[in-house]
Amino acid sequence: MRRMKMAGLYFLMFWMCVGVMSCSDDDSEVEKPLAELEFVNSTFSSGELSVDAGLLNNVQFMWANTLWEVKTEVLEGAAFISSITPTSGGAAVQSKKQEGLKITYAANYSTKKNRMRLMLLSPDGLTGDTIELVQAARVIVPLGYTIDPTRKFQTISGFGGAAIWNSESLSATEVKKIFGSDESDLGLSIVRVRIAQEQSSWVSLATILKEIVKYDVKIIASPWSPPASLKDNNNSVDGHLLPENYGAYAQHLNEFVTYMASQGVPIYAVSIQNEPDIEVKYESCRWTPAQLLSFVQNHARTIQNTKVVASESFNFNKVYTDPLLNDATAVGNFDIVGGHIYGGGLSAHSLAEQKGKEVWMTEYLMNLSEKWVTAESTIWNESVEMLQSMHTAMSYNWNAYIWWYIRRYYSFLGDGDKSTTAGATLKRGHAFAHFAKFVRPGYTRIHVTADKSSELKVTAYEGDGQTIIVVVNPSVVDVSNVKWMFPVDVTSVTAYVTSLTQNRDKSEVTPSGNAFSASFPAKSVTTFVVK
Repeated sequence: MRRMKMAGLYFLMFWMCVGVMSCSDDDSEVEKPLAELEFVNSTFSSGELSVDAGLLNNVQFMWANTLWEVKTEVLEGAAFISSITPTSGGAAVQSKKQEGLKITYAANYSTKKNRMRLMLLSPDGLTGDTIELVQAARVIVPLGYTIDPTRKFQTISGFGGAAIWNSESLSATEVKKIFGSDESDLGLSIVRVRIAQEQSSWVSLATILKEIVKYDVKIIASPWSPPASLKDNNNSVDGHLLPENYGAYAQHLNEFVTYMASQGVPIYAVSIQNEPDIEVKYESCRWTPAQLLSFVQNHARTIQNTKVVASESFNFNKVYTDPLLNDATAVGNFDIVGGHIYGGGLSAHSLAEQKGKEVWMTEYLMNLSEKWVTAESTIWNESVEMLQSMHTAMSYNWNAYIWWYIRRYYSFLGDGDKSTTAGATLKRGHAFAHFAKFVRPGYTRIHVTADKSSELKVTAYEGDGQTIIVVVNPSVVDVSNVKWMFPVDVTSVTAYVTSLTQNRDKSEVTPSGNAFSASFPAKSVTTFVVK
Protein backbone atom coordinates (compact mmCIF):
# COMPACT_ATOMS: atom_id res chain seq x y z
CA MET A 1 0.00 0.00 0.00
CA ARG A 2 1.15 3.55 -0.63
CA ARG A 3 -0.13 6.60 1.23
CA MET A 4 -0.70 10.06 -0.27
CA LYS A 5 -1.36 13.05 2.04
CA MET A 6 -4.09 15.57 1.20
CA ALA A 7 -4.70 17.22 4.58
CA GLY A 8 -1.79 19.71 4.60
CA LEU A 9 -2.79 21.50 1.38
CA TYR A 10 -6.40 21.56 2.36
CA PHE A 11 -5.54 22.94 5.81
CA LEU A 12 -3.47 25.74 4.26
CA MET A 13 -6.33 26.69 1.97
CA PHE A 14 -8.67 26.60 4.96
CA TRP A 15 -6.58 29.07 6.99
CA MET A 16 -6.16 31.41 4.02
CA CYS A 17 -9.92 31.51 3.73
CA VAL A 18 -10.20 32.14 7.47
CA GLY A 19 -7.78 35.01 7.18
CA VAL A 20 -9.73 36.68 4.41
CA MET A 21 -13.01 36.27 6.26
CA SER A 22 -11.51 37.65 9.45
CA CYS A 23 -11.02 41.06 7.75
CA SER A 24 -14.72 41.66 7.51
CA ASP A 25 -16.34 39.38 10.09
CA ASP A 26 -17.15 40.43 13.58
CA ASP A 27 -14.31 39.59 15.96
CA SER A 28 -16.86 38.02 18.29
CA GLU A 29 -17.81 35.20 15.77
CA VAL A 30 -16.98 31.70 17.09
CA GLU A 31 -14.28 29.95 15.07
CA LYS A 32 -15.37 26.75 13.16
CA PRO A 33 -13.83 23.54 14.65
CA LEU A 34 -10.92 22.18 12.66
CA ALA A 35 -11.83 19.10 10.52
CA GLU A 36 -9.40 16.18 10.48
CA LEU A 37 -9.23 12.97 8.41
CA GLU A 38 -6.13 10.78 8.33
CA PHE A 39 -5.28 7.10 7.86
CA VAL A 40 -3.17 5.52 10.61
CA ASN A 41 0.03 4.24 9.01
CA SER A 42 0.66 1.43 11.44
CA THR A 43 -2.61 -0.38 10.70
CA PHE A 44 -1.84 -1.46 7.17
CA SER A 45 1.06 -3.00 5.29
CA SER A 46 2.91 -1.29 2.51
CA GLY A 47 3.34 -4.58 0.64
CA GLU A 48 1.26 -6.08 -2.15
CA LEU A 49 -1.97 -7.87 -1.39
CA SER A 50 -2.27 -11.58 -2.19
CA VAL A 51 -3.51 -12.78 -5.57
CA ASP A 52 -6.11 -14.80 -3.66
CA ALA A 53 -9.28 -13.30 -2.25
CA GLY A 54 -8.76 -11.79 1.18
CA LEU A 55 -9.73 -9.39 3.95
CA LEU A 56 -8.17 -6.24 5.40
CA ASN A 57 -9.88 -6.44 8.73
CA ASN A 58 -8.88 -3.24 10.50
CA VAL A 59 -7.60 -0.33 8.40
CA GLN A 60 -7.64 2.48 11.01
CA PHE A 61 -8.15 6.20 10.50
CA MET A 62 -8.53 9.29 12.71
CA TRP A 63 -11.24 11.88 12.24
CA ALA A 64 -12.65 14.94 13.95
CA ASN A 65 -15.35 17.55 13.27
CA THR A 66 -16.51 16.36 9.86
CA LEU A 67 -18.72 13.95 8.04
CA TRP A 68 -16.75 11.52 5.89
CA GLU A 69 -17.16 8.95 3.13
CA VAL A 70 -14.94 6.32 1.52
CA LYS A 71 -14.50 6.19 -2.24
CA THR A 72 -12.37 4.10 -4.58
CA GLU A 73 -10.71 4.63 -7.95
CA VAL A 74 -9.08 2.09 -10.28
CA LEU A 75 -5.57 3.18 -11.23
CA GLU A 76 -4.36 0.05 -13.01
CA GLY A 77 -5.79 -3.32 -14.00
CA ALA A 78 -9.20 -4.29 -12.64
CA ALA A 79 -11.32 -3.27 -9.65
CA PHE A 80 -10.65 -5.86 -6.95
CA ILE A 81 -12.17 -4.32 -3.82
CA SER A 82 -15.45 -6.16 -3.23
CA SER A 83 -16.81 -4.35 -0.20
CA ILE A 84 -15.95 -1.68 2.37
CA THR A 85 -17.59 -1.41 5.78
CA PRO A 86 -18.50 1.27 6.77
CA THR A 87 -18.57 3.55 3.74
CA SER A 88 -19.57 6.77 5.53
CA GLY A 89 -19.90 8.33 8.98
CA GLY A 90 -18.69 11.21 11.10
CA ALA A 91 -20.25 14.32 12.67
CA ALA A 92 -19.87 18.08 12.27
CA VAL A 93 -18.72 18.46 15.85
CA GLN A 94 -16.73 15.62 17.35
CA SER A 95 -13.41 15.45 19.15
CA LYS A 96 -10.71 13.32 17.56
CA LYS A 97 -11.80 9.70 17.21
CA GLN A 98 -10.26 6.54 15.77
CA GLU A 99 -12.27 4.03 13.67
CA GLY A 100 -11.54 1.09 11.39
CA LEU A 101 -12.55 -0.10 7.93
CA LYS A 102 -13.13 -3.69 6.91
CA ILE A 103 -12.16 -4.25 3.26
CA THR A 104 -12.76 -7.47 1.31
CA TYR A 105 -11.13 -8.07 -2.05
CA ALA A 106 -11.48 -10.62 -4.85
CA ALA A 107 -8.84 -12.90 -6.31
CA ASN A 108 -6.66 -11.70 -9.16
CA TYR A 109 -6.59 -14.28 -11.94
CA SER A 110 -4.67 -11.97 -14.26
CA THR A 111 -0.94 -11.97 -14.86
CA LYS A 112 -0.97 -8.17 -14.31
CA LYS A 113 -1.07 -6.22 -11.07
CA ASN A 114 -4.21 -4.43 -9.90
CA ARG A 115 -3.94 -0.99 -8.28
CA MET A 116 -6.71 1.03 -6.63
CA ARG A 117 -6.87 4.30 -4.69
CA LEU A 118 -8.82 4.33 -1.42
CA MET A 119 -10.02 7.86 -0.58
CA LEU A 120 -11.30 9.11 2.79
CA LEU A 121 -13.02 12.45 2.09
CA SER A 122 -15.15 15.11 3.70
CA PRO A 123 -18.32 16.09 1.80
CA ASP A 124 -16.72 19.28 0.46
CA GLY A 125 -13.57 17.43 -0.55
CA LEU A 126 -11.36 19.87 1.34
CA THR A 127 -10.28 17.42 3.98
CA GLY A 128 -9.13 13.88 3.46
CA ASP A 129 -6.44 11.29 2.98
CA THR A 130 -5.70 8.53 0.46
CA ILE A 131 -3.84 5.26 0.29
CA GLU A 132 -3.09 3.01 -2.68
CA LEU A 133 -3.77 -0.70 -2.55
CA VAL A 134 -1.75 -2.90 -4.92
CA GLN A 135 -2.68 -6.52 -5.59
CA ALA A 136 0.01 -8.86 -6.84
CA ALA A 137 -0.10 -10.39 -10.31
CA ARG A 138 -0.75 -14.09 -10.59
CA VAL A 139 2.23 -16.19 -11.62
CA ILE A 140 1.01 -18.82 -14.05
CA VAL A 141 2.87 -22.12 -13.99
CA PRO A 142 2.40 -23.67 -17.45
CA LEU A 143 0.00 -26.59 -17.55
CA GLY A 144 0.77 -29.66 -19.60
CA TYR A 145 -1.18 -32.72 -20.79
CA THR A 146 0.21 -35.96 -22.16
CA ILE A 147 -1.82 -38.12 -24.55
CA ASP A 148 -1.24 -41.88 -24.18
CA PRO A 149 -2.98 -43.91 -26.91
CA THR A 150 -1.67 -47.19 -25.49
CA ARG A 151 -4.15 -46.94 -22.61
CA LYS A 152 -7.61 -47.48 -24.08
CA PHE A 153 -11.07 -47.30 -22.58
CA GLN A 154 -14.59 -47.61 -24.04
CA THR A 155 -15.64 -47.64 -27.69
CA ILE A 156 -17.99 -44.78 -28.51
CA SER A 157 -21.42 -45.66 -29.93
CA GLY A 158 -22.40 -42.05 -30.51
CA PHE A 159 -24.15 -38.88 -29.40
CA GLY A 160 -27.75 -38.08 -30.23
CA GLY A 161 -31.12 -36.54 -29.53
CA ALA A 162 -34.80 -37.44 -29.56
CA ALA A 163 -37.16 -37.03 -32.52
CA ILE A 164 -40.30 -37.49 -30.44
CA TRP A 165 -43.54 -35.47 -30.44
CA ASN A 166 -42.30 -31.89 -30.80
CA SER A 167 -39.20 -32.99 -32.73
CA GLU A 168 -40.70 -35.83 -34.78
CA SER A 169 -41.70 -33.83 -37.88
CA LEU A 170 -38.25 -32.66 -38.87
CA SER A 171 -37.83 -31.28 -42.38
CA ALA A 172 -35.14 -32.60 -44.72
CA THR A 173 -33.18 -29.37 -44.16
CA GLU A 174 -33.37 -29.81 -40.40
CA VAL A 175 -32.36 -33.46 -40.65
CA LYS A 176 -29.22 -32.47 -42.55
CA LYS A 177 -28.36 -29.75 -40.02
CA ILE A 178 -28.63 -32.25 -37.19
CA PHE A 179 -27.08 -35.38 -38.69
CA GLY A 180 -25.01 -34.09 -41.62
CA SER A 181 -21.23 -33.88 -41.83
CA ASP A 182 -20.74 -30.52 -43.55
CA GLU A 183 -18.88 -27.76 -41.72
CA SER A 184 -22.04 -26.12 -40.31
CA ASP A 185 -23.84 -29.40 -39.48
CA LEU A 186 -23.96 -30.82 -35.96
CA GLY A 187 -23.09 -34.43 -36.82
CA LEU A 188 -25.31 -36.34 -34.36
CA SER A 189 -25.02 -40.09 -34.84
CA ILE A 190 -27.98 -41.43 -32.80
CA VAL A 191 -31.68 -40.63 -32.88
CA ARG A 192 -34.15 -41.77 -30.24
CA VAL A 193 -37.78 -42.30 -31.25
CA ARG A 194 -40.99 -43.34 -29.56
CA ILE A 195 -42.71 -46.66 -30.24
CA ALA A 196 -46.34 -45.63 -30.44
CA GLN A 197 -48.99 -47.99 -29.05
CA GLU A 198 -51.02 -47.77 -32.24
CA GLN A 199 -49.35 -49.16 -35.35
CA SER A 200 -51.02 -46.57 -37.56
CA SER A 201 -48.61 -43.98 -36.12
CA TRP A 202 -45.60 -45.96 -37.30
CA VAL A 203 -46.17 -44.90 -40.92
CA SER A 204 -45.39 -41.20 -40.39
CA LEU A 205 -42.41 -42.06 -38.20
CA ALA A 206 -40.98 -44.29 -40.92
CA THR A 207 -41.16 -41.38 -43.36
CA ILE A 208 -38.91 -39.15 -41.27
CA LEU A 209 -36.59 -42.02 -40.35
CA LYS A 210 -36.02 -42.81 -44.02
CA GLU A 211 -34.53 -39.33 -44.32
CA ILE A 212 -32.45 -39.69 -41.16
CA VAL A 213 -30.89 -43.07 -42.04
CA LYS A 214 -29.35 -41.47 -45.14
CA TYR A 215 -26.77 -40.12 -42.69
CA ASP A 216 -25.83 -43.52 -41.22
CA VAL A 217 -27.56 -42.82 -37.90
CA LYS A 218 -28.29 -45.41 -35.20
CA ILE A 219 -31.95 -45.56 -34.13
CA ILE A 220 -32.96 -46.42 -30.58
CA ALA A 221 -36.72 -46.87 -30.08
CA SER A 222 -38.38 -46.49 -26.67
CA PRO A 223 -41.98 -47.26 -25.69
CA TRP A 224 -43.71 -44.89 -23.27
CA SER A 225 -46.49 -47.45 -22.77
CA PRO A 226 -47.47 -50.88 -24.06
CA PRO A 227 -50.85 -50.96 -25.83
CA ALA A 228 -53.48 -50.08 -23.20
CA SER A 229 -55.28 -53.39 -23.75
CA LEU A 230 -52.27 -55.23 -22.33
CA LYS A 231 -52.22 -53.26 -19.04
CA ASP A 232 -54.04 -53.69 -15.76
CA ASN A 233 -55.77 -50.29 -16.03
CA ASN A 234 -56.57 -50.47 -19.76
CA ASN A 235 -55.12 -46.96 -20.06
CA SER A 236 -52.09 -45.47 -21.76
CA VAL A 237 -51.26 -43.50 -18.59
CA ASP A 238 -49.67 -45.27 -15.60
CA GLY A 239 -50.68 -48.82 -14.70
CA HIS A 240 -48.66 -52.03 -15.12
CA LEU A 241 -48.24 -54.53 -17.93
CA LEU A 242 -50.09 -57.69 -17.00
CA PRO A 243 -47.71 -60.66 -16.61
CA GLU A 244 -49.93 -62.83 -18.83
CA ASN A 245 -49.37 -60.27 -21.62
CA TYR A 246 -45.57 -60.20 -21.47
CA GLY A 247 -45.36 -62.40 -24.57
CA ALA A 248 -47.83 -60.22 -26.48
CA TYR A 249 -45.82 -57.13 -25.56
CA ALA A 250 -42.59 -58.69 -26.82
CA GLN A 251 -44.40 -59.45 -30.05
CA HIS A 252 -45.56 -55.81 -30.24
CA LEU A 253 -41.92 -54.68 -30.07
CA ASN A 254 -40.96 -57.28 -32.69
CA GLU A 255 -43.68 -56.01 -35.01
CA PHE A 256 -42.31 -52.47 -34.73
CA VAL A 257 -38.80 -53.64 -35.65
CA THR A 258 -40.12 -55.74 -38.52
CA TYR A 259 -42.28 -52.94 -39.93
CA MET A 260 -39.43 -50.42 -39.86
CA ALA A 261 -37.09 -52.91 -41.55
CA SER A 262 -39.68 -53.36 -44.31
CA GLN A 263 -39.49 -49.58 -44.85
CA GLY A 264 -35.72 -49.60 -45.14
CA VAL A 265 -35.27 -48.34 -41.58
CA PRO A 266 -33.08 -50.61 -39.40
CA ILE A 267 -33.70 -50.26 -35.66
CA TYR A 268 -30.38 -50.50 -33.86
CA ALA A 269 -31.86 -50.97 -30.37
CA VAL A 270 -35.24 -51.30 -28.66
CA SER A 271 -35.88 -50.34 -25.07
CA ILE A 272 -38.28 -52.30 -22.90
CA GLN A 273 -39.72 -49.24 -21.15
CA ASN A 274 -39.10 -45.53 -20.81
CA GLU A 275 -38.71 -44.55 -17.14
CA PRO A 276 -40.39 -47.53 -15.45
CA ASP A 277 -39.73 -46.10 -12.00
CA ILE A 278 -41.80 -42.88 -11.88
CA GLU A 279 -45.50 -42.10 -11.71
CA VAL A 280 -46.59 -39.37 -14.14
CA LYS A 281 -49.76 -38.02 -15.75
CA TYR A 282 -48.76 -38.62 -19.35
CA GLU A 283 -48.27 -41.78 -21.43
CA SER A 284 -46.39 -44.19 -19.18
CA CYS A 285 -46.19 -47.59 -17.54
CA ARG A 286 -44.67 -48.57 -14.22
CA TRP A 287 -42.59 -51.68 -13.65
CA THR A 288 -41.12 -53.02 -10.43
CA PRO A 289 -37.54 -54.34 -10.58
CA ALA A 290 -38.95 -57.86 -10.13
CA GLN A 291 -41.36 -57.43 -13.05
CA LEU A 292 -38.59 -56.15 -15.31
CA LEU A 293 -36.36 -59.06 -14.30
CA SER A 294 -39.12 -61.55 -15.10
CA PHE A 295 -39.71 -60.03 -18.52
CA VAL A 296 -36.01 -60.01 -19.41
CA GLN A 297 -35.53 -63.56 -18.16
CA ASN A 298 -38.43 -65.00 -20.12
CA HIS A 299 -39.25 -62.73 -23.06
CA ALA A 300 -36.45 -60.30 -23.97
CA ARG A 301 -34.65 -63.02 -25.95
CA THR A 302 -37.67 -63.22 -28.29
CA ILE A 303 -37.10 -59.64 -29.47
CA GLN A 304 -35.25 -60.24 -32.72
CA ASN A 305 -32.99 -58.38 -35.19
CA THR A 306 -32.14 -55.55 -32.82
CA LYS A 307 -30.34 -54.91 -29.54
CA VAL A 308 -32.33 -54.75 -26.31
CA VAL A 309 -31.98 -51.88 -23.81
CA ALA A 310 -32.91 -52.10 -20.12
CA SER A 311 -34.21 -50.23 -18.29
CA GLU A 312 -34.09 -46.46 -18.88
CA SER A 313 -34.67 -45.59 -15.23
CA PHE A 314 -35.40 -41.92 -14.45
CA ASN A 315 -32.05 -41.53 -12.71
CA PHE A 316 -30.08 -44.66 -13.68
CA ASN A 317 -31.33 -46.50 -10.60
CA LYS A 318 -29.18 -49.61 -10.28
CA VAL A 319 -32.01 -51.36 -8.45
CA TYR A 320 -33.43 -51.87 -11.95
CA THR A 321 -30.24 -52.95 -13.69
CA ASP A 322 -28.09 -54.85 -11.17
CA PRO A 323 -30.59 -57.74 -10.79
CA LEU A 324 -30.53 -58.19 -14.57
CA LEU A 325 -26.74 -58.18 -14.64
CA ASN A 326 -26.46 -60.59 -11.73
CA ASP A 327 -28.98 -63.08 -13.08
CA ALA A 328 -27.41 -65.85 -15.18
CA THR A 329 -30.37 -65.99 -17.57
CA ALA A 330 -31.33 -62.31 -17.83
CA VAL A 331 -27.79 -61.09 -18.45
CA GLY A 332 -27.67 -62.94 -21.77
CA ASN A 333 -31.01 -61.56 -22.97
CA PHE A 334 -30.20 -57.86 -23.27
CA ASP A 335 -27.33 -55.81 -24.66
CA ILE A 336 -27.32 -52.23 -23.34
CA VAL A 337 -27.72 -50.76 -19.87
CA GLY A 338 -29.70 -47.58 -20.45
CA GLY A 339 -30.80 -44.82 -18.13
CA HIS A 340 -31.48 -41.12 -17.59
CA ILE A 341 -29.71 -38.71 -15.24
CA TYR A 342 -32.51 -36.56 -13.84
CA GLY A 343 -31.54 -35.76 -10.27
CA GLY A 344 -28.77 -38.37 -10.12
CA GLY A 345 -27.32 -41.48 -11.69
CA LEU A 346 -24.24 -39.93 -13.27
CA SER A 347 -21.76 -42.46 -11.92
CA ALA A 348 -19.63 -45.42 -12.93
CA HIS A 349 -21.38 -48.68 -13.85
CA SER A 350 -18.59 -51.13 -13.17
CA LEU A 351 -20.92 -54.14 -13.01
CA ALA A 352 -22.22 -53.39 -16.51
CA GLU A 353 -18.63 -53.18 -17.75
CA GLN A 354 -17.73 -56.45 -16.08
CA LYS A 355 -20.65 -58.14 -17.83
CA GLY A 356 -19.67 -56.74 -21.22
CA LYS A 357 -22.64 -54.36 -21.52
CA GLU A 358 -22.53 -50.93 -23.09
CA VAL A 359 -23.84 -48.04 -20.98
CA TRP A 360 -26.06 -45.49 -22.72
CA MET A 361 -27.43 -42.28 -21.26
CA THR A 362 -30.66 -42.12 -23.26
CA GLU A 363 -32.32 -38.92 -22.05
CA TYR A 364 -31.50 -35.66 -20.31
CA LEU A 365 -32.45 -32.03 -20.64
CA MET A 366 -31.80 -28.70 -18.99
CA ASN A 367 -34.16 -25.76 -19.39
CA LEU A 368 -33.40 -23.54 -16.40
CA SER A 369 -36.07 -25.34 -14.35
CA GLU A 370 -38.64 -24.10 -16.87
CA LYS A 371 -37.93 -20.48 -15.89
CA TRP A 372 -36.45 -19.71 -19.26
CA VAL A 373 -34.75 -16.41 -19.87
CA THR A 374 -33.48 -14.90 -23.09
CA ALA A 375 -30.18 -13.70 -21.62
CA GLU A 376 -27.63 -15.58 -23.70
CA SER A 377 -25.07 -15.57 -20.88
CA THR A 378 -27.46 -17.38 -18.54
CA ILE A 379 -28.36 -19.95 -21.19
CA TRP A 380 -24.70 -20.45 -22.01
CA ASN A 381 -23.78 -21.10 -18.37
CA GLU A 382 -26.36 -23.91 -18.34
CA SER A 383 -24.97 -25.28 -21.61
CA VAL A 384 -21.53 -25.46 -19.99
CA GLU A 385 -23.16 -27.60 -17.28
CA MET A 386 -24.46 -29.88 -20.04
CA LEU A 387 -20.96 -30.17 -21.47
CA GLN A 388 -19.58 -31.09 -18.06
CA SER A 389 -22.16 -33.88 -17.76
CA MET A 390 -21.06 -35.18 -21.17
CA HIS A 391 -17.44 -35.09 -20.09
CA THR A 392 -18.27 -36.95 -16.88
CA ALA A 393 -20.30 -39.59 -18.72
CA MET A 394 -17.39 -40.28 -21.05
CA SER A 395 -14.97 -40.38 -18.09
CA TYR A 396 -17.16 -43.10 -16.57
CA ASN A 397 -16.74 -45.21 -19.72
CA TRP A 398 -20.28 -44.64 -20.98
CA ASN A 399 -20.72 -45.39 -24.68
CA ALA A 400 -23.50 -43.02 -25.72
CA TYR A 401 -25.08 -39.74 -24.61
CA ILE A 402 -28.52 -38.79 -25.93
CA TRP A 403 -30.21 -35.45 -25.27
CA TRP A 404 -33.98 -34.97 -25.18
CA TYR A 405 -35.73 -33.00 -27.96
CA ILE A 406 -33.61 -32.24 -31.00
CA ARG A 407 -35.77 -29.23 -31.89
CA ARG A 408 -36.80 -27.11 -28.92
CA TYR A 409 -35.91 -23.66 -27.58
CA TYR A 410 -33.58 -25.26 -24.98
CA SER A 411 -32.02 -27.75 -27.42
CA PHE A 412 -30.16 -27.84 -30.72
CA LEU A 413 -32.57 -26.27 -33.21
CA GLY A 414 -35.00 -23.48 -32.38
CA ASP A 415 -38.74 -24.15 -32.58
CA GLY A 416 -39.95 -20.54 -32.64
CA ASP A 417 -40.69 -20.50 -28.90
CA LYS A 418 -38.91 -18.27 -26.34
CA SER A 419 -37.54 -15.93 -29.02
CA THR A 420 -35.84 -18.72 -30.97
CA THR A 421 -35.99 -18.96 -34.76
CA ALA A 422 -37.61 -22.16 -36.00
CA GLY A 423 -35.03 -24.44 -37.58
CA ALA A 424 -32.05 -22.25 -36.66
CA THR A 425 -29.03 -23.83 -34.96
CA LEU A 426 -28.84 -22.74 -31.34
CA LYS A 427 -25.69 -22.23 -29.30
CA ARG A 428 -26.47 -25.39 -27.33
CA GLY A 429 -26.39 -27.26 -30.62
CA HIS A 430 -22.95 -25.86 -31.39
CA ALA A 431 -21.80 -26.92 -27.91
CA PHE A 432 -23.14 -30.46 -28.25
CA ALA A 433 -21.43 -30.81 -31.63
CA HIS A 434 -18.03 -30.57 -29.97
CA PHE A 435 -18.58 -34.18 -28.95
CA ALA A 436 -21.14 -35.37 -31.51
CA LYS A 437 -19.51 -34.15 -34.71
CA PHE A 438 -15.93 -35.05 -33.93
CA VAL A 439 -16.08 -38.09 -31.63
CA ARG A 440 -17.51 -40.56 -34.10
CA PRO A 441 -19.05 -44.00 -33.56
CA GLY A 442 -16.28 -46.59 -33.32
CA TYR A 443 -13.73 -44.17 -31.86
CA THR A 444 -11.98 -45.22 -28.65
CA ARG A 445 -11.39 -43.05 -25.62
CA ILE A 446 -7.71 -42.93 -24.70
CA HIS A 447 -5.78 -41.84 -21.66
CA VAL A 448 -4.77 -38.24 -20.99
CA THR A 449 -2.92 -36.98 -17.92
CA ALA A 450 -2.22 -33.49 -16.58
CA ASP A 451 1.05 -32.60 -14.90
CA LYS A 452 -0.80 -30.61 -12.23
CA SER A 453 -4.31 -29.95 -10.96
CA SER A 454 -6.56 -27.96 -13.29
CA GLU A 455 -10.22 -27.00 -13.68
CA LEU A 456 -10.13 -28.06 -17.33
CA LYS A 457 -12.27 -31.11 -18.17
CA VAL A 458 -10.39 -33.12 -20.79
CA THR A 459 -11.11 -36.34 -22.67
CA ALA A 460 -9.28 -37.72 -25.70
CA TYR A 461 -10.27 -40.19 -28.42
CA GLU A 462 -8.72 -41.83 -31.46
CA GLY A 463 -10.15 -43.11 -34.72
CA ASP A 464 -9.80 -42.71 -38.50
CA GLY A 465 -6.10 -41.96 -38.09
CA GLN A 466 -6.61 -38.90 -35.92
CA THR A 467 -6.84 -37.90 -32.26
CA ILE A 468 -9.75 -35.86 -30.94
CA ILE A 469 -9.36 -33.85 -27.73
CA VAL A 470 -12.39 -32.20 -26.13
CA VAL A 471 -11.60 -29.55 -23.51
CA VAL A 472 -14.30 -27.94 -21.38
CA ASN A 473 -13.24 -24.89 -19.38
CA PRO A 474 -16.07 -24.34 -16.86
CA SER A 475 -14.22 -21.69 -14.86
CA VAL A 476 -14.73 -17.93 -15.06
CA VAL A 477 -11.11 -17.30 -16.05
CA ASP A 478 -9.06 -18.02 -19.15
CA VAL A 479 -6.47 -20.79 -19.03
CA SER A 480 -3.44 -19.84 -21.07
CA ASN A 481 -0.50 -21.54 -22.71
CA VAL A 482 -1.42 -25.16 -22.11
CA LYS A 483 0.98 -27.64 -23.70
CA TRP A 484 -0.24 -30.88 -25.31
CA MET A 485 2.29 -33.68 -25.80
CA PHE A 486 2.05 -36.83 -27.94
CA PRO A 487 4.22 -39.93 -28.32
CA VAL A 488 4.87 -39.10 -31.99
CA ASP A 489 5.26 -35.96 -34.05
CA VAL A 490 2.12 -33.98 -34.87
CA THR A 491 1.60 -32.80 -38.46
CA SER A 492 -1.56 -30.67 -38.09
CA VAL A 493 -3.93 -29.35 -35.42
CA THR A 494 -7.34 -27.81 -36.11
CA ALA A 495 -9.17 -26.14 -33.21
CA TYR A 496 -12.89 -25.40 -32.87
CA VAL A 497 -14.02 -23.09 -30.05
CA THR A 498 -17.48 -22.30 -28.69
CA SER A 499 -17.97 -19.72 -25.96
CA LEU A 500 -20.47 -17.00 -25.14
CA THR A 501 -19.22 -15.08 -28.18
CA GLN A 502 -18.04 -17.93 -30.46
CA ASN A 503 -19.81 -20.75 -32.33
CA ARG A 504 -17.36 -23.48 -33.29
CA ASP A 505 -14.90 -20.87 -34.52
CA LYS A 506 -12.22 -22.68 -36.49
CA SER A 507 -8.49 -22.00 -36.45
CA GLU A 508 -5.24 -23.79 -37.24
CA VAL A 509 -2.67 -24.36 -34.49
CA THR A 510 0.99 -24.74 -35.41
CA PRO A 511 2.57 -27.81 -33.79
CA SER A 512 6.21 -28.15 -32.83
CA GLY A 513 7.50 -31.70 -33.09
CA ASN A 514 5.33 -33.88 -30.88
CA ALA A 515 3.55 -31.01 -29.11
CA PHE A 516 1.45 -27.89 -29.49
CA SER A 517 0.22 -25.17 -27.15
CA ALA A 518 -3.19 -23.50 -26.86
CA SER A 519 -5.25 -21.28 -24.58
CA PHE A 520 -8.85 -21.67 -23.44
CA PRO A 521 -11.35 -18.85 -22.89
CA ALA A 522 -13.42 -18.82 -19.71
CA LYS A 523 -16.69 -20.79 -19.93
CA SER A 524 -15.82 -22.46 -23.23
CA VAL A 525 -15.44 -25.76 -25.02
CA THR A 526 -12.64 -26.51 -27.49
CA THR A 527 -12.23 -29.53 -29.75
CA PHE A 528 -8.88 -30.32 -31.36
CA VAL A 529 -8.55 -32.53 -34.41
CA VAL A 530 -4.93 -33.74 -34.32
CA LYS A 531 -3.16 -35.62 -37.08
